[in-house]
Amino acid sequence: IQKSGDKMTAEHYYPDLQGKKTWLFGNASVLRNSQGDIIGAIESVRDITDKKIAEIELKKAKEEAEAAERVKNTFLAIICGRRSIRFSVFRKSWQKIKAFHGNIRNMQP
Repeated sequence: IQKSGDKMTAEHYYPDLQGKKTWLFGNASVLRNSQGDIIGAIESVRDITDKKIAEIELKKAKEEAEAAERVKNTFLAIICGRRSIRFSVFRKSWQKIKAFHGNIRNMQP
């Protein structure tokens, strides 16, 4: 509950007996007469369930995207860091293939 002057606002989660999730947002302000005396209150309550569910899903999607970004960055760091090693291994393998091919060529009459 937040209070600012004569106005109060609140947002709260209410599960019903069937397990349905409901979020409500309420406003309440005092009602005064011309002399400034409190004579009542004006209240409103809104169902903000759809908004809250969307916020939760958005937060989850953001967390999943951030996790995927971290995995991608780690993968790229590994690949980029080992690129010279891969080319070195490839170069050695290519030299072996060329030598083998040359040996076969030399064996032919």
